[in-house]
Amino acid sequence: MRALDGGGAQRDMILLANEIAARGRSVDLLSLVPTGALRALVASRVKVVPIAGSRLRSAVPALRRALLTCRPQVLVSAEAAPNLVAIAATRLLARSARPRLVLREVGSPSFTERLDPHRQTRIAYRLLHAAYRWAD
Repeated sequence: MRALDGGGAQRDMILLANEIAARGRSVDLLSLVPTGALRALVASRVKVVPIAGSRLRSAVPALRRALLTCRPQVLVSAEAAPNLVAIAATRLLARSARPRLVLREVGSPSFTERLDPHRQTRIAYRLLHAAYRWAD
């Protein structure tokens, strides 16, 4: 996650993490900015792990390091730009160290690719057409 702030995608990821933890699994919630209005929604059983740096451009090496440290079985990501970061970070790991990669979209990529107000999101959606094949 980019931050524990925002809207539906972030809230959905937190609720998913909470439910998985409630079912007895160990859950680390990795975030570039581990604070925000949605922090209060994170269940006590979910460990919030800050990713070094607070910008997406530095997120790939930081996420790769975090994955090597946490050694998750599965990495779940949502939103276009974080999905690209997740793909790149997992592809830079040795095959034996790669977690299963689940990518999630919360909007309509064809609509967002053209009309999202954030340039990096529009660019990310254009790149994701080719990159989604690397998800599990």
